[in-house]
Amino acid sequence: MDIAFRVFQKKEIYEFLQGDGDQELVQYNGKWYGLPYHRASDLGSICRSFGYTEDLSGSRWTYLESLFQYAIETNRCSELFTFLFSLEQFYNLEDLPSMDEIESIHQKIINAAIDRLNYMIRLTRKELQLIDGNFYVVDAGKYPELQTPKLNSISSAYVRDLRQRCEDDLKNGNYDSVIAKSRTLIEETLIYYLEQNGETVTGKGDLIKLYGQVKNLRKMTQNSEYDKSINELLSGLEKIVNSIATMRNINSDAHGVGNKRIRIKEKEARLVMNAAMSYCEYMLL
Repeated sequence: MDIAFRVFQKKEIYEFLQGDGDQELVQYNGKWYGLPYHRASDLGSICRSFGYTEDLSGSRWTYLESLFQYAIETNRCSELFTFLFSLEQFYNLEDLPSMDEIESIHQKIINAAIDRLNYMIRLTRKELQLIDGNFYVVDAGKYPELQTPKLNSISSAYVRDLRQRCEDDLKNGNYDSVIAKSRTLIEETLIYYLEQNGETVTGKGDLIKLYGQVKNLRKMTQNSEYDKSINELLSGLEKIVNSIATMRNINSDAHGVGNKRIRIKEKEARLVMNAAMSYCEYMLL
């Protein structure tokens, strides 16, 4: 069962998800937008589409209460959130003049809705995260343990493939996922380089130690024999590693509302992605 999603079994959350209450999530051209309003007939149709065929009656929020319990028991909570947040449900955005605007406001609403939901469950020290198109409930400020492919080698082709997956995350507004992928790619690249050169890896999980080990192995330390511009380039690479490691650690260690958790924007996520890709491609040459 999706036991972790039980933190959302609250009347105020059901009412919020069905479009009631304060829905001033995103303002655009002087108008506020939020989650779409679902009538009882709409909620009944959603229940049936998920295969929940029990008789439904009472207040509208009880429809979602029953559906959430069903989703928890059948391990379909991520699928349910994906459905409720899908663009097709947002008929309330039809007044926007272009598809680009609709998609942009839709994504901003989803991000704001996730923040609102996390505020509602703040006392549980849990939070909802959208990563790689899936929803997870994890300890506040932590990332879920995701399975990554076991690689016999890391190549420039692998780096380019990861870029496409990061581009998908950027399009979907999953900026934290871009940071996580960038950090993981750097760690995998450093470990791969050390193993390929017969070195014992001593700093797994610590980018700074890993980079220091590679730096010594490649004789990348600063010295007068290097051209000044080369020294500056190497210094820049070291700053890339340090910055990404720091951003990732702050987001992983932060807890609760009002902390120092970094809210990543698209431009920063794209900068981190491009820096990590360039760094890893350089290290693989």
